[in-house]
Amino acid sequence: MNLPKRPLDKIKEFSNNSQNCWTVAWSPSGRYFAYALFDGTITIYENETWTELRKIELSVKTIVHIAFSPSSGFLAATGSKENQIIIIDIRGTPDIWRIQHTIPNLPYEGRKCIWSRDGKYFFVCLWG
Repeated sequence: MNLPKRPLDKIKEFSNNSQNCWTVAWSPSGRYFAYALFDGTITIYENETWTELRKIELSVKTIVHIAFSPSSGFLAATGSKENQIIIIDIRGTPDIWRIQHTIPNLPYEGRKCIWSRDGKYFFVCLWG
């Protein structure tokens, strides 16, 4: 894996077209790196070669946090304005990745989401 020699060495720089990046995530398998922009776009890379695998545009336009499941087969996103959670199935090849589940109408804005270590549970911190 292409790891930095020192903690502050730059591995890769991403251009985000002046959009605000609020969250990044490494998959537990070490295979993927993802970043989400506040405009609802998530970009997923393969770590070894830094190849962009897929850019996913969501209906949520205020993504503030993303998290990979322990199996690295799912990616969850929570937004602050639309009060939704979106879970994306990223098993298989990038061309078949799809939204697995949307949880709408949360009572408050989602700020952080995490999976339990065994992947059976999913937690969301709400703000509001």
